[in-house]
Amino acid sequence: MYAQNASLEIAWTRVVLQGHSIAGDVVMPFFTAENEGFDVNQPYDWQYGEELVRSGQARLPLIEKTPYSKEVGSETRPTG
Repeated sequence: MYAQNASLEIAWTRVVLQGHSIAGDVVMPFFTAENEGFDVNQPYDWQYGEELVRSGQARLPLIEKTPYSKEVGSETRPTG
């Protein structure tokens, strides 16, 4: 059995604007394993996620990319 989660949502803007849905008519699966598709919607979910990491049942991925930093007062936005 497969279940939808919110780990990855990709949609054309026309699907959202014209169809009022992020799913559209064509859905393609994106398979996640274990806690990879964990979805945070409520404060309890955040607390549960922290407990999963603290207990070693889940781990956060290592991100090696430098975070984007916007200068105060600048209207420059990242591209790509």
